[in-house]
Amino acid sequence: MNRPKLIFVDLALIAITMIWGSTYVVVKGNLNGVNSVTLLCYQSLIAVLILSALLLFLKKNPWHNFTQGMLLGIMQSLFFLGEAACLYFTQSSNAAFITGLFTIFIPIYNFFFLKTKPSLNLIVAIIFSLIGLWFITGGAKGINLGDLLVLGSTMIGSMRIFVAHHFLNKKAHPLVLNFQQLFMLFIISSSVVIILHLPLSIRTSNAVYALLYLGVFATFGCYVVQNIALTVTSPTRVSMFNILVPVFGALLAWTVGGEVFSWHKLIGGCFIILAMLFVKTRFFMVIFSRRAG
Repeated sequence: MNRPKLIFVDLALIAITMIWGSTYVVVKGNLNGVNSVTLLCYQSLIAVLILSALLLFLKKNPWHNFTQGMLLGIMQSLFFLGEAACLYFTQSSNAAFITGLFTIFIPIYNFFFLKTKPSLNLIVAIIFSLIGLWFITGGAKGINLGDLLVLGSTMIGSMRIFVAHHFLNKKAHPLVLNFQQLFMLFIISSSVVIILHLPLSIRTSNAVYALLYLGVFATFGCYVVQNIALTVTSPTRVSMFNILVPVFGALLAWTVGGEVFSWHKLIGGCFIILAMLFVKTRFFMVIFSRRAG
Protein backbone atom coordinates (compact mmCIF):
# COMPACT_ATOMS: atom_id res chain seq x y z
CA MET A 1 0.00 0.00 0.00
CA ASN A 2 1.46 3.40 -0.98
CA ARG A 3 2.27 5.90 1.77
CA PRO A 4 -0.17 8.72 0.76
CA LYS A 5 -3.07 6.25 0.73
CA LEU A 6 -2.02 4.85 4.12
CA ILE A 7 -1.85 8.37 5.59
CA PHE A 8 -5.34 9.13 4.26
CA VAL A 9 -6.70 5.91 5.81
CA ASP A 10 -5.01 6.72 9.13
CA LEU A 11 -6.50 10.23 9.19
CA ALA A 12 -9.95 8.76 8.46
CA LEU A 13 -9.55 6.29 11.33
CA ILE A 14 -8.52 9.13 13.68
CA ALA A 15 -11.69 11.00 12.70
CA ILE A 16 -13.71 7.88 13.50
CA THR A 17 -12.23 7.62 16.99
CA MET A 18 -13.03 11.28 17.67
CA ILE A 19 -16.67 10.69 16.71
CA TRP A 20 -16.94 7.44 18.66
CA GLY A 21 -15.30 9.05 21.69
CA SER A 22 -18.00 11.72 21.66
CA THR A 23 -20.90 9.24 21.48
CA TYR A 24 -20.67 8.28 25.17
CA VAL A 25 -21.37 11.85 26.24
CA VAL A 26 -24.00 12.34 23.51
CA VAL A 27 -25.96 9.22 24.50
CA LYS A 28 -25.67 9.67 28.27
CA GLY A 29 -26.61 13.34 27.98
CA ASN A 30 -29.86 12.44 26.21
CA LEU A 31 -31.09 9.49 28.26
CA ASN A 32 -33.87 11.70 29.63
CA GLY A 33 -34.99 12.54 26.10
CA VAL A 34 -35.10 9.07 24.55
CA ASN A 35 -34.54 5.48 25.64
CA SER A 36 -31.05 4.33 24.67
CA VAL A 37 -32.26 1.18 22.84
CA THR A 38 -34.93 3.19 21.01
CA LEU A 39 -32.19 5.64 20.03
CA LEU A 40 -30.13 2.71 18.74
CA CYS A 41 -33.10 1.50 16.70
CA TYR A 42 -33.64 4.92 15.09
CA GLN A 43 -29.95 5.59 14.39
CA SER A 44 -29.50 2.20 12.70
CA LEU A 45 -32.63 2.87 10.59
CA ILE A 46 -31.14 6.16 9.39
CA ALA A 47 -27.91 4.43 8.42
CA VAL A 48 -29.79 1.61 6.64
CA LEU A 49 -31.85 4.09 4.60
CA ILE A 50 -28.75 6.00 3.51
CA LEU A 51 -26.93 2.81 2.56
CA SER A 52 -30.00 1.51 0.68
CA ALA A 53 -30.04 4.62 -1.50
CA LEU A 54 -26.28 4.39 -2.05
CA LEU A 55 -26.39 0.70 -3.04
CA LEU A 56 -29.34 1.37 -5.35
CA PHE A 57 -27.33 4.12 -7.04
CA LEU A 58 -24.30 1.80 -7.37
CA LYS A 59 -26.54 -1.06 -8.60
CA LYS A 60 -25.24 -3.46 -5.94
CA ASN A 61 -27.28 -6.37 -4.58
CA PRO A 62 -27.68 -5.62 -0.84
CA TRP A 63 -28.56 -9.24 -0.01
CA HIS A 64 -25.51 -10.93 -1.60
CA ASN A 65 -23.93 -13.43 0.86
CA PHE A 66 -26.35 -12.22 3.52
CA THR A 67 -25.21 -14.81 6.08
CA GLN A 68 -21.91 -12.92 6.43
CA GLY A 69 -23.64 -9.65 7.18
CA MET A 70 -26.14 -11.41 9.45
CA LEU A 71 -23.35 -12.80 11.63
CA LEU A 72 -21.63 -9.43 11.83
CA GLY A 73 -24.97 -7.78 12.54
CA ILE A 74 -25.67 -10.08 15.47
CA MET A 75 -22.23 -9.32 16.91
CA GLN A 76 -22.66 -5.61 16.30
CA SER A 77 -26.10 -5.69 17.95
CA LEU A 78 -24.70 -7.34 21.07
CA PHE A 79 -21.94 -4.72 21.15
CA PHE A 80 -24.30 -1.77 20.73
CA LEU A 81 -26.96 -3.09 23.11
CA GLY A 82 -24.31 -3.66 25.78
CA GLU A 83 -22.94 -0.15 25.25
CA ALA A 84 -26.45 1.34 25.35
CA ALA A 85 -27.39 -0.47 28.55
CA CYS A 86 -24.11 0.16 30.36
CA LEU A 87 -24.59 3.95 30.45
CA TYR A 88 -27.53 3.50 32.85
CA PHE A 89 -25.18 1.93 35.39
CA THR A 90 -21.73 3.48 34.89
CA GLN A 91 -20.16 6.78 33.90
CA SER A 92 -19.35 7.59 30.28
CA SER A 93 -15.65 8.04 31.17
CA ASN A 94 -15.60 4.45 32.51
CA ALA A 95 -17.25 3.19 29.33
CA ALA A 96 -14.81 5.10 27.10
CA PHE A 97 -11.70 3.78 28.87
CA ILE A 98 -12.92 0.16 29.04
CA THR A 99 -13.97 0.22 25.36
CA GLY A 100 -10.36 1.14 24.56
CA LEU A 101 -9.49 -2.48 25.35
CA PHE A 102 -10.56 -3.22 21.76
CA THR A 103 -6.89 -2.95 20.92
CA ILE A 104 -5.87 -5.65 23.38
CA PHE A 105 -8.44 -8.22 22.31
CA ILE A 106 -7.48 -8.32 18.60
CA PRO A 107 -4.00 -9.86 19.18
CA ILE A 108 -5.53 -12.20 21.77
CA TYR A 109 -7.94 -13.45 19.09
CA ASN A 110 -4.99 -13.77 16.70
CA PHE A 111 -3.38 -16.08 19.26
CA PHE A 112 -6.45 -18.29 19.74
CA PHE A 113 -7.70 -18.46 16.15
CA LEU A 114 -4.60 -17.88 14.00
CA LYS A 115 -2.13 -19.48 16.43
CA THR A 116 0.01 -16.35 16.46
CA LYS A 117 2.53 -16.56 19.29
CA PRO A 118 1.86 -13.87 21.95
CA SER A 119 4.67 -11.32 22.21
CA LEU A 120 6.17 -10.03 25.43
CA ASN A 121 4.50 -6.72 24.60
CA LEU A 122 1.08 -8.40 24.62
CA ILE A 123 1.68 -10.06 27.98
CA VAL A 124 2.73 -6.73 29.51
CA ALA A 125 -0.27 -5.03 27.86
CA ILE A 126 -2.70 -7.52 29.40
CA ILE A 127 -1.18 -6.93 32.86
CA PHE A 128 -1.41 -3.15 32.41
CA SER A 129 -5.02 -3.49 31.21
CA LEU A 130 -6.00 -5.42 34.34
CA ILE A 131 -4.32 -2.78 36.54
CA GLY A 132 -6.15 -0.05 34.61
CA LEU A 133 -9.50 -1.78 35.01
CA TRP A 134 -8.86 -2.14 38.73
CA PHE A 135 -8.28 1.61 39.12
CA ILE A 136 -11.24 2.63 36.92
CA THR A 137 -13.79 0.33 38.56
CA GLY A 138 -12.44 0.58 42.10
CA GLY A 139 -11.47 -3.08 42.26
CA ALA A 140 -13.62 -6.17 42.60
CA LYS A 141 -15.93 -4.45 45.14
CA GLY A 142 -16.32 -1.30 43.05
CA ILE A 143 -17.06 -2.88 39.69
CA ASN A 144 -20.69 -2.48 38.65
CA LEU A 145 -23.05 -4.00 36.12
CA GLY A 146 -22.33 -1.22 33.64
CA ASP A 147 -18.58 -1.91 33.74
CA LEU A 148 -19.19 -5.61 33.12
CA LEU A 149 -21.59 -4.85 30.25
CA VAL A 150 -19.13 -2.56 28.49
CA LEU A 151 -16.29 -5.06 28.98
CA GLY A 152 -18.34 -7.89 27.47
CA SER A 153 -19.55 -5.73 24.58
CA THR A 154 -15.97 -4.65 23.88
CA MET A 155 -14.88 -8.28 23.58
CA ILE A 156 -17.70 -8.92 21.10
CA GLY A 157 -17.05 -5.68 19.21
CA SER A 158 -13.38 -6.47 18.69
CA MET A 159 -14.33 -9.95 17.48
CA ARG A 160 -16.58 -8.27 14.90
CA ILE A 161 -13.56 -6.43 13.45
CA PHE A 162 -11.63 -9.70 13.33
CA VAL A 163 -14.47 -11.52 11.50
CA ALA A 164 -15.23 -8.56 9.18
CA HIS A 165 -11.62 -8.55 7.99
CA HIS A 166 -11.91 -12.24 7.19
CA PHE A 167 -15.04 -11.67 5.07
CA LEU A 168 -13.56 -8.63 3.32
CA ASN A 169 -10.49 -10.69 2.43
CA LYS A 170 -12.93 -13.02 0.64
CA LYS A 171 -13.93 -10.04 -1.56
CA ALA A 172 -17.12 -9.10 0.26
CA HIS A 173 -18.21 -5.60 -0.79
CA PRO A 174 -17.68 -3.22 2.17
CA LEU A 175 -20.88 -1.23 1.56
CA VAL A 176 -23.00 -4.35 1.12
CA LEU A 177 -21.52 -5.90 4.26
CA ASN A 178 -22.13 -2.67 6.15
CA PHE A 179 -25.75 -2.51 4.98
CA GLN A 180 -26.40 -6.09 6.04
CA GLN A 181 -24.93 -5.75 9.53
CA LEU A 182 -26.75 -2.46 10.16
CA PHE A 183 -29.99 -3.96 8.83
CA MET A 184 -29.60 -6.77 11.38
CA LEU A 185 -28.85 -4.17 14.06
CA PHE A 186 -32.11 -2.41 13.19
CA ILE A 187 -34.11 -5.69 13.26
CA ILE A 188 -32.63 -6.82 16.59
CA SER A 189 -32.86 -3.43 18.33
CA SER A 190 -36.45 -3.01 17.07
CA SER A 191 -37.30 -6.45 18.43
CA VAL A 192 -35.92 -5.50 21.84
CA VAL A 193 -37.97 -2.30 21.82
CA ILE A 194 -41.16 -4.25 20.96
CA ILE A 195 -40.58 -7.15 23.36
CA LEU A 196 -39.72 -4.89 26.32
CA HIS A 197 -42.42 -2.34 25.42
CA LEU A 198 -39.88 0.48 25.44
CA PRO A 199 -41.11 4.01 24.68
CA LEU A 200 -40.77 5.13 21.05
CA SER A 201 -41.08 8.84 21.75
CA ILE A 202 -38.29 11.39 21.43
CA ARG A 203 -39.08 13.93 24.13
CA THR A 204 -36.52 16.71 23.55
CA SER A 205 -35.11 18.59 20.57
CA ASN A 206 -31.58 17.79 21.76
CA ALA A 207 -32.39 14.08 21.49
CA VAL A 208 -33.41 14.64 17.85
CA TYR A 209 -30.07 16.31 17.10
CA ALA A 210 -28.28 13.49 18.92
CA LEU A 211 -30.16 10.93 16.84
CA LEU A 212 -29.16 12.59 13.55
CA TYR A 213 -25.53 12.83 14.69
CA LEU A 214 -25.41 9.20 15.80
CA GLY A 215 -27.24 7.88 12.74
CA VAL A 216 -25.42 9.79 10.01
CA PHE A 217 -21.91 10.12 11.42
CA ALA A 218 -21.36 7.59 14.24
CA THR A 219 -23.22 4.71 12.57
CA PHE A 220 -23.36 5.16 8.79
CA GLY A 221 -20.19 7.18 8.25
CA CYS A 222 -17.88 5.52 10.77
CA TYR A 223 -18.74 1.91 9.95
CA VAL A 224 -18.54 2.47 6.20
CA VAL A 225 -15.09 4.05 6.59
CA GLN A 226 -13.96 1.28 8.95
CA ASN A 227 -15.04 -1.49 6.56
CA ILE A 228 -13.31 0.25 3.65
CA ALA A 229 -10.16 0.61 5.79
CA LEU A 230 -10.26 -3.14 6.55
CA THR A 231 -9.96 -3.83 2.80
CA VAL A 232 -6.59 -2.09 2.64
CA THR A 233 -5.04 -2.68 6.07
CA SER A 234 -5.08 -5.19 8.93
CA PRO A 235 -7.62 -5.41 11.77
CA THR A 236 -4.72 -4.91 14.20
CA ARG A 237 -3.87 -1.57 12.60
CA VAL A 238 -7.53 -0.54 12.47
CA SER A 239 -8.01 -1.38 16.16
CA MET A 240 -4.82 0.53 17.02
CA PHE A 241 -6.65 3.81 16.58
CA ASN A 242 -9.08 2.87 19.34
CA ILE A 243 -6.31 4.16 21.63
CA LEU A 244 -7.81 7.59 21.00
CA VAL A 245 -11.41 6.66 21.85
CA PRO A 246 -10.96 6.71 25.65
CA VAL A 247 -8.90 9.89 25.39
CA PHE A 248 -11.62 11.82 23.58
CA GLY A 249 -14.39 10.11 25.55
CA ALA A 250 -12.94 10.89 28.98
CA LEU A 251 -11.98 14.48 28.09
CA LEU A 252 -15.51 15.19 26.84
CA ALA A 253 -17.08 13.44 29.86
CA TRP A 254 -15.04 15.57 32.28
CA THR A 255 -15.69 18.81 30.40
CA VAL A 256 -18.83 18.91 28.24
CA GLY A 257 -20.46 15.97 30.04
CA GLY A 258 -20.02 17.52 33.48
CA GLU A 259 -18.76 14.33 35.16
CA VAL A 260 -16.62 14.76 38.28
CA PHE A 261 -12.92 14.43 37.53
CA SER A 262 -11.33 11.45 39.28
CA TRP A 263 -7.61 10.88 39.73
CA HIS A 264 -7.93 7.12 40.17
CA LYS A 265 -9.89 6.89 36.91
CA LEU A 266 -7.28 9.01 35.16
CA ILE A 267 -4.53 6.71 36.45
CA GLY A 268 -6.50 3.65 35.36
CA GLY A 269 -7.09 5.22 31.95
CA CYS A 270 -3.36 5.93 31.58
CA PHE A 271 -2.59 2.27 32.33
CA ILE A 272 -5.05 1.16 29.62
CA ILE A 273 -3.62 3.64 27.10
CA LEU A 274 -0.11 2.41 27.94
CA ALA A 275 -1.32 -1.15 27.45
CA MET A 276 -2.64 -0.25 24.01
CA LEU A 277 0.64 1.44 23.12
CA PHE A 278 2.62 -1.60 24.28
CA VAL A 279 0.60 -4.00 22.17
CA LYS A 280 0.90 -1.80 19.07
CA THR A 281 4.54 -0.73 19.27
CA ARG A 282 7.93 -2.23 19.92
CA PHE A 283 8.70 0.36 22.63
CA PHE A 284 8.83 -2.15 25.47
CA MET A 285 10.97 -4.57 23.50
CA VAL A 286 13.46 -1.80 22.67
CA ILE A 287 13.79 -0.76 26.33
CA PHE A 288 14.03 -4.39 27.44
CA SER A 289 16.74 -5.23 24.89
CA ARG A 290 18.77 -2.16 25.83
CA ARG A 291 18.70 -3.06 29.50
CA ALA A 292 19.57 -6.65 28.74
CA GLY A 293 22.53 -5.45 26.67
